[in-house]
Amino acid sequence: MRTLLVMMLILGFIYPMVLIGVGKLSPDKSNGGLLRDANNEIVGSRLIANPVEGDQWFQPRPSAAGDNGWDAMSSSASNAAVVSQEYQDEIAKRRAEVAAREGVSEDRVPVDAVTASGSGLDPHISTAYAEIQVPRIAKATGLGEDDLRQLIKDNQVGFMNSFTGSPNGVAVNVVTLNYDLAKLVAE
Repeated sequence: MRTLLVMMLILGFIYPMVLIGVGKLSPDKSNGGLLRDANNEIVGSRLIANPVEGDQWFQPRPSAAGDNGWDAMSSSASNAAVVSQEYQDEIAKRRAEVAAREGVSEDRVPVDAVTASGSGLDPHISTAYAEIQVPRIAKATGLGEDDLRQLIKDNQVGFMNSFTGSPNGVAVNVVTLNYDLAKLVAE
């Protein structure tokens, strides 16, 4: 009985309090990385990408989460094999669409522009993918390309690996990038 009471105290109270305390060391991530507008209203999370429509926004990676993508309740990869012809056809289709949208040759389209992340909701894109979007966004918003490149630089984050193709493990958080872009356009 004593062992049961001690374990209940440790696992039911002390351990959860320690985890909450550790979470308080990084409140931004433990509270969902919430983005708030000028009225303190929640407008999104810097930890989860979301779809955007229109030429004035930086596009995130494709999503494989759920039947139509972007479903956080069905977060997962496509599980398609690289050797699958259906997967290869989908990648080729996406590459052609991105190249046409950005006005670049297909060989300039970065891999992260055509492949979904493991979760299907990753908010990070490569600097190369962000850079090829600059001319389109400058035209749509009227902002200078140098201003947009500075926004990209301001939203670069260290990344654990260089899977996105960015040198030195640097990626761009497309959610915060679009958030800052919206604020700049509103000025």
